[in-house]
Formats: sequence, structure tokens, C-alpha cells
Amino acid sequence: MKIAGILRGSLVACLCFVFYVVISTPLLASSQYALLVGVTEYPSLPDEEQLFGPGNDVELLARLLRERGFDQKNINVLTNKRGEAVQPTRKAILGALNILTEKLQRDDFVYLHFSGHGSQQPQAKSQSNHETDGLDEIFLPTDIGQWNDDGAQVENAITDNEMNHAITAMRQKGAFVWAVFDSCHSGTMTRGNPQPDVRYRKVSPGLLGIPAGRLKAATVRHRGKVDDLQSEQQPGDEKGTGGYIGFFASQTTETTPEIDLPRGHERRKPYGLFSYTLAEILQSGASMTYRQAGQLILQRYMSQNMRMATPMFEGGDYLDAPLFGMDGGRERILQWQLDLVDFHWTNPSGALHQVERGSLFAILPDAAAANDQLLGYALVKESTEFTSTLEPRADEDRQALAGVKPDSKSYARLLEPAISMVLRMALPPEPASSVGSEAQAYALLQQMSQNENSQGISIEWMDSDQEADLRLAIMDNQLWLLSATGELIPDGADKSLSVRLDRPANELEEVLSASFQSIAKVLNLLKIANSVENGEYSAKIEMELLQTPAAGGGERAIESGRITEFREGEKIRFRLKNHSSTAVDVTLLFIDSQYGVTAMYPLSGQSNRISTGGLLSGVEFSVTADTLGVEHMLVIAVKAQPGTAHSDFSYLEQERLQKTKETAKTRGIGASNVYALIKRAGFGGVATRGLRPRKSASDETAMKLFSWRVLQ
Repeated sequence: MKIAGILRGSLVACLCFVFYVVISTPLLASSQYALLVGVTEYPSLPDEEQLFGPGNDVELLARLLRERGFDQKNINVLTNKRGEAVQPTRKAILGALNILTEKLQRDDFVYLHFSGHGSQQPQAKSQSNHETDGLDEIFLPTDIGQWNDDGAQVENAITDNEMNHAITAMRQKGAFVWAVFDSCHSGTMTRGNPQPDVRYRKVSPGLLGIPAGRLKAATVRHRGKVDDLQSEQQPGDEKGTGGYIGFFASQTTETTPEIDLPRGHERRKPYGLFSYTLAEILQSGASMTYRQAGQLILQRYMSQNMRMATPMFEGGDYLDAPLFGMDGGRERILQWQLDLVDFHWTNPSGALHQVERGSLFAILPDAAAANDQLLGYALVKESTEFTSTLEPRADEDRQALAGVKPDSKSYARLLEPAISMVLRMALPPEPASSVGSEAQAYALLQQMSQNENSQGISIEWMDSDQEADLRLAIMDNQLWLLSATGELIPDGADKSLSVRLDRPANELEEVLSASFQSIAKVLNLLKIANSVENGEYSAKIEMELLQTPAAGGGERAIESGRITEFREGEKIRFRLKNHSSTAVDVTLLFIDSQYGVTAMYPLSGQSNRISTGGLLSGVEFSVTADTLGVEHMLVIAVKAQPGTAHSDFSYLEQERLQKTKETAKTRGIGASNVYALIKRAGFGGVATRGLRPRKSASDETAMKLFSWRVLQ
């Protein structure tokens, strides 16, 4: 969604509704307010356009805000999930925004959350602040109507300009405002394998009765009007007004889904993927900036193979303000007080805290106890969104909790989160014909699913209608390798990866096996990066990527919390400054859009150890169009271990999926916790996890993921 005027100079013409953060950056707001809107029912739209997740989104966020210190009386929820008396109509939403604005004082904090459908409509000819594509983005209240040709608008729609007016009014009162819009207005994807639990938060303009000719005419009329947008004054620039940050769910050709979450849990329910991922970040309780929160959202999308949407984040220097205006300053300890219920231990941490089945805890007598005072160990037996049940686990040397009976004063301190290194792969639906290459490929996949895995990675085969990390579809004599929600893009820069089927069966099996291995290894590597917290050690390793445009000009930093666009010929330079008290070993891995991994640093013969206070700045490479779409640079910085060889992860290289032969380099590497995780990921065997207390990977490793999109 474009907030006209606020996004001065932005060339983003069509963005999904997601975040609007307005920060004047007070450390502590005078008062905290929230307006949460979740539109689930649309009486004027057909059954297939009804949503299930928005009501769950706002209930979840309301709970998290209360835990963050928001007063219940200051949280206003508008949703029709359970048929509440006040429905999220246009009048109710705009009225609630006006009432909230009237009560605001300088330095107040406002959180806005909008979940529901979005769409587009032609921009009025008389509108002064032109959109670059001639279309207004609109949010759909529950009483959305049809296109009115006389009024030149969709009845009861809330336009981006109206939202801009409301947010600007709050900023002009000096408020710190964070507004979240988890909906989308556009998207051209073709679904390859429709899933019953996946719905998309957009309604096509045609379904709202907007004539195709009007849309085309509006686009043509405003073509080339970028300067109009660039010349506008940015609301809120005046002295004393609140700041602004925008987080966007996806780009113009992408859609944003709602799916059943947490994935794999028996009691999962529909949520907006973006809202739920944001909730995971907020629930962690970690001290971070908005930029870091955006980066974590991107990393979690990538590690879950959610490739249909690439969230975007704007706001300039405000992105570096602390989340909720609270600068923690202390290292977080992941521990929770135990509760004994029906002779079972439970604690208030669950899937939203990244506490899953198999996570390892130390049981301690109190919150201040050191690890060597532990009473024993426990593993998570099962977890829900907010709670988990633990069971005792024996150590190698003694029985867990031997001779000690914990009580409700005991604490569970997280030692190891559970990171699933299993690739869940959904078989394709059976082809209509029982003969030909497509039928033969289907039979081959059935056979592969029955074989024992001996490739160093773990694959769990699922039926076509079950949850999976990777979905397969057979179409047009190709096997398509799709994201977790099954979108298929048949052409263009973001075309889905596929394997042609017109080849001998033994060759096809070899290609498929290598492809599955490559995908699994990259997804596991991203899971590891996602699990390494931005802790105290990470803060001491300063990292940045610098972009030099092909047309010339000075370098500019690539923001880690957004997807930067690159074109062939542009240059990227990596810079790292070691502010820690020990030397650090650095590896740079380029992950392309076809699951290839290329070591950019160190190269053969280079030393990758950066001393205390040292600077690494000479790593530079050019952007090519060999692969298109979203790509990444993963930085792994490991605390140098005295008396050991350098930690060098460049052996993780593998060729992209277009190749059939995997390349592996043999290089010396140092022992580290992150190395054990990477072994489990499939790069070098399976590691056995010990149960002794030890430092987490976060205590000795900094990992950062930079992402960008390569355009043609």
C-alpha cells in the first residue's frame, strides 16, 4: 500500500498493506494505544473469498500487546470473527481512527493492525498526489460494495489516501505510530497445487465490478508521472511531528496468504502468515530495532520456503529505533517459571517462542541460578502457541532430577532450540493419463518415496494435500519445485524452478535426487541462520553490504531489513569491522535463486581470520543476470578458537539446480557449535547432540542474511 505523500521519492507503485510504523522515538511513551481490525466476513463477496484468519490475527496481537504493557482499556478490537456488535465497517474503522487521534498527546505510542482483503481501483483524475501506476490501493471493510461509475470508486472502500490522512493526523500530534496492514491488493501467480488451508488476502478489481477498460485507462493516463510523487512534501517533516516507518508484506506481483499455523501442530488455526511471523518476533521479547525485526521476518520466510511474498520495510533512519521505543540494553535469558499441572511440567513458552517438540531445557532451582546448579534436564514433549509440556531427560552421567523434586519455583532455561532438519516434501497429484513421461515421473517419485534415505539429508514424504516445505507439481512435461504454499509461476523473472521429464529414468532420478539434496541443504542452512539470535556477541561484529550502481555514483549501504533491487553490472562490496575482544573467522556464502551456494570469501589460500579491531573491506563482486529473483548473502562470523585451524565454511558450496553434479570443497574448519548444526543440515554427516549445558551458537557465532532481487 502506498501512503501518498508519506512515501516521497518511493518508486514502489503497488505494495501490499502491511506495516506503517510512525516513530518519534521516545524511550517511553506517555500512553500506549492500539486499534486492531480483523475483517473475516464479506457478505457481498462469494464464499471462496471469505477469510478465516484476520480475527485470529487481532486476538493474537491483542494478547501480545497486553504482555508488552498495553492497558486493556486502550486496546480497541474491531472484528466480525464471532459476530461482535460493532462490525469492522468503513464507518466504524474511520470513526475509531478519528476518536483515537482526538485523545492523543505528544509522545504517545499507537499501534494499528489491519488484517483483511485488499484490492485496487482507478485513481481519480482530480487527485493531486498521483500514484505512479494510476491506481489507488484499497482496504476492504466488511461492508465493501461494488464499483460506482458515477462516483468513480468502490463503495465503502478505504483508500490509501484516507489512511494517509489518518496516520498523518496522528503524527502531527507528535504520536509514535506503528500501523500494520496484513492484506494485499495485487498478484499474478498461478497456483500449481491448490491447498485447502491456504487463502490469499486480495480481491481482483473485476470481482468488485471495476471495468477492465477503466483500469487500463488509469494506468496509461498516469504513465511517466513519477516526478509528481517525488516532488511532494513528506507529511510529518514539520518540527515536532512523529516519525514514520513502513513494513510491507509483499511486492506488486505477489500475494500474501493466510494458512494454518503453527505448522505441524494438531491445534493449529488460520492466521495471516505475516501477522503470525510478526507475532513470533514480538513474543521473543528480544531487544531489537525495527530494522532487525524486519530482517528476522525475511529470514523466517526464507527458512520456511515461503517464496510467494518478499516483505519490504521503509522508514530511513527510523528503522534503527528500538522496537516499541524500548531500548533493553541487557542480554536476554530464555527461561520461564515451571508450573506443575496434573503431575506434568508446563511453562509459558511455545511455538511463538520457537520452542518446539525436542527443545532442550535445563531445570534450575530459581531464576538466578547458574547452569552448574541445574537440577537436571528436560525435553519438550509437545507445545502449543504459548505453552509447552516438558518431560525429564537423562544426562550421559546421571539421571535427570535424581533425588530432587522440582516445584513451582523451579525454572526451565532453554539450552538448545529444536531445529528440524527434515525436508517435508509433498508428492504431486496423480496425472490424468496413465501413460507418457508424466505418468513415468509420477511412478518414479512414488518409488523414491519408499526408498531409504542415504543422501545425508532427511526427507519425509507427504501426500499432495498435506503440509510440506517443498511441493511438487507435474505440468507441461515438467516437474515443478514449488514453495510451501504451492504457487506456480510459469514464466518471467520469478519463474518457478522445474526439471524437464524428457530424459531416461536413471538420469531423471539422479537429477531429482541432487535437486532435493540441494534444496534441503539450503533450507536447513537458512534455518540455522534464523536460529542464531542477535545477541551480545552478534552486536560486536559490524557488517554491511555496499551497492555501487552500474551507471556510476557513490556507494550506498544495502539495508538488511528489505529486498534491494539490482541489475546486471552493479557492484556489491562487503565490509566487516570486528569490535569484539577476540579474533573472528569470517565466511561469505552467496545463495542464488536456484539453491546454488558459492563461497565469496575466503577464496583459496586466503586467511579469513580478522583480528580484534580489524577491518575486512576488500570483498567485491559484480551482479550478473545468470540467475534472477531473490538471492542472499549469508555471513558466518565465528569466534576464533585458540589453537585451532580457521573456521572456514566455504566447503558448503554447491552448484545450482540447473547442474546435475554437486561440487564440494574440502577445507579445514574449526570446531564450533554452529558447525555441529551445519553437519546436521546435511553438509558432512549427522551430528549427535549432547545433553550437557554448553554455550549456544549465539554465544560464539554471528550470522547475518542480506537479501536482494536481481532484475532483468
